[in-house]
Amino acid sequence: MSAHAGRLVKLQRVFEEIAPSFLAASSRVANFKLGKVVIHADSGAVAARLRQMLPRLADEFCKKGCEVTEIEVKVQPDHVAAQQTG
Repeated sequence: MSAHAGRLVKLQRVFEEIAPSFLAASSRVANFKLGKVVIHADSGAVAARLRQMLPRLADEFCKKGCEVTEIEVKVQPDHVAAQQTG
């Protein structure tokens, strides 16, 4: 596994620990570069709730040893879920 992929897996695990379970189930860590974590949310409602929590999430990532300086949330529906409902 590449270093970048390993970092994403670690960030995803931390995200699942620190985010409320109903939000973690509908979102995922998509990328990390230069301290910036990109999170994809399945809907606008999930994205809005995550955006409200950004300061707390960033703080929690740092407490868990992740060097996160910024978090960006994008709406990007899960392709598997979209195919099953469509």
